[in-house]
Amino acid sequence: MYDGIFCSGPHASGSATYNQRSVDPPTGALGPDQQVYTFSYYSGSGSATVQFEGDLLFAFTAFYNQGPNADLVEHLPDSQ
Repeated sequence: MYDGIFCSGPHASGSATYNQRSVDPPTGALGPDQQVYTFSYYSGSGSATVQFEGDLLFAFTAFYNQGPNADLVEHLPDSQ
């Protein structure tokens, strides 16, 4: 199972952290958070959209103050 934690701060800053958690099928008990991705920005300077496909994580990031070629896609094969 995956969960996300979103925080906003002053001056349009913020962060997002995505965690993976194991689930015990018989009891439904959740294991501890294991961070798989985090993104931070200051003064509205960027954003990230995260998508999970099976055991893969894709992060689509945009940095508004870094020019037209600053957007990127990160593929994290180690997330499960």
